[in-house]
Amino acid sequence: MSSGAACCPPPRAAGGVGVHDTQTGLRAYPRGLLDWLLAVPGERFEYGMNVLRHAARDGHPVRQTVVATTYLADNASSHFGALRDSARIYLPLLRFAASALLAPSRPRR
Repeated sequence: MSSGAACCPPPRAAGGVGVHDTQTGLRAYPRGLLDWLLAVPGERFEYGMNVLRHAARDGHPVRQTVVATTYLADNASSHFGALRDSARIYLPLLRFAASALLAPSRPRR
């Protein structure tokens, strides 16, 4: 999984994976994970966040690579809806964090 310039806070606190940009759209997945990826819920922006959360939970390594970001015409072609899409990204993250905090603690091995 790849990432670009920092735009979002790393979600390590909620999902265990410290990634600086979860929404660049640049991803690379091993062929062996295709069935696993099909089982991850979500669409559009929240899917990427869900992949990170599920990868941390299931023990799949996540690597990021910094790439240069170029915006044309002040990013006028963006389809990102600030309120709607932010809620779609952060609500699953908050639910995941809340479930981790409220779940009974498991004994460590």
